[in-house]
Amino acid sequence: EFSSDEKESENMEITDMFVDNQYVYFSRLPIAESNALGLIRGKSRRTTYRLHPSDGVEIIHAVRDRQVVNVRNGFIYSVQLKSLYVTNIVNNSTRVLFSVSKGTIKDFTFRPGYENDVVFVNDRGTHAFLGLFSDGLDTIQWICPSADSASQPAFSSDGKYLAWLSTYPSHEDVTAFSASDGNQGNKG
Repeated sequence: EFSSDEKESENMEITDMFVDNQYVYFSRLPIAESNALGLIRGKSRRTTYRLHPSDGVEIIHAVRDRQVVNVRNGFIYSVQLKSLYVTNIVNNSTRVLFSVSKGTIKDFTFRPGYENDVVFVNDRGTHAFLGLFSDGLDTIQWICPSADSASQPAFSSDGKYLAWLSTYPSHEDVTAFSASDGNQGNKG
């Protein structure tokens, strides 16, 4: 049950649902960029909640408007375009784990048996790289970087193997550019 200040008349959907120990974490987001309440500053924002069967629902303010991608061992992992954040639920503190300079990050998978190893996709539009972030290291390890598009990474249950999809640019994509388009002419 939501507090009385929640706007139930707004078109909202529940997203990003995770279970960690005895809590359920989820987010509410306006459907299709709606602004059903006619807010002057635009649509409502994503809000993340923590639900306990006996304690009720509370808002997790430290996550702000970021998309939650995982909840585990008392930490919430969330993303906003170019950065992955980790929020300590106990002390409500947040820090950036890493950021990329180009493209956006998505498709996260956490390595079993390794607390903060996460593989992600760095989508750059015409291609997408697969990166491995390990907390404590200074660089991201790029896995088989190419002009292909990597997606849907998944670890084996023991964390030793990584699988992903790799799609190649179509023939139409390659011929749609010429050398006069700069680097786009080298696509393929």
